Amino acid sequence: LPAIGQQIMNRLREANPQFPAPTLAMGHGYEDMQHIPVSYIEARAALDYRLVFGTHTVILYDYLRVSEANEGAYAQLGCGGHQP
Repeated sequence: LPAIGQQIMNRLREANPQFPAPTLAMGHGYEDMQHIPVSYIEARAALDYRLVFGTHTVILYDYLRVSEANEGAYAQLGCGGHQP
């Protein structure tokens, strides 16, 4: 998924060079379409971490698990927001 996210970011930049690069958040990739709502919720949770991972970047929901396993930078900063 990181490669796909980067490809999407590159295409958005090429299509809209006058606009700043967006922050792209992605939920976990599932095989069944019934999990699309779950992936959407995960992507929204990942977007809450843009203060930690930075704007104009790709943030994967799976990165949050790594962050939380290490006590999470978001928690260390004392920031609020959605906790996955």
